[in-house]
Amino acid sequence: MAHLETFTTAGLEPRRKLAFWNDTACDSFTPIVSDPVDLRAFSGSLTRTQFGDLRMAEVYSDPQIVRHSRSHVARTREAMFFLHLMLDGESISRQDGREAKLAAGDFTLCDSTRPYDIVFNQPNRMFVLGVPDAVMRRHLACPESVVAVPMSGSAGMSGLLSSFLRDLWAQCRSALEPSVAARVTHAVLDLIASAYAIVPQARSDRSSLA
Repeated sequence: MAHLETFTTAGLEPRRKLAFWNDTACDSFTPIVSDPVDLRAFSGSLTRTQFGDLRMAEVYSDPQIVRHSRSHVARTREAMFFLHLMLDGESISRQDGREAKLAAGDFTLCDSTRPYDIVFNQPNRMFVLGVPDAVMRRHLACPESVVAVPMSGSAGMSGLLSSFLRDLWAQCRSALEPSVAARVTHAVLDLIASAYAIVPQARSDRSSLA
């Protein structure tokens, strides 16, 4: 079974919650900062694992805005692409002048080498898949060109990817063995490439970005 770590703000004093939450999120993903709507009432929990080349996590939080600013980009040590898949609730992701509004089952990509922010206006659960830049590019030539493009979880290849990732995460929490990590990683990345193959921006190059 994949090794899971869980962190929660439960039981922490309000003045300690934010520092703990930000430290946990930064350690799990990339430098970011959370701005909770109501710090005193805010609660959050994060369960994470490393599976082959992939980082996976499930995050629950009360309403907040998550920011990855230019100063955070400057402190980013590893170029990563993060696929954000809504499990419950809604979110709004913004990067490169685009905005992706996600409902349960929908997903989008973001790039750790450029600023982005994510708005959560209600309690929510999100699945986060982290893929190293070089690994992603073996399957998707221009991932930076499709950040903040909303992808539906209800139909087509994007729906298949959404369902596969939710099932994969359920298996990681129960019985998935690390020995199959390489094969599963390849399958996930092929599905990501297939889902984005219909998006026109995926065939552009980085020089076309604003």
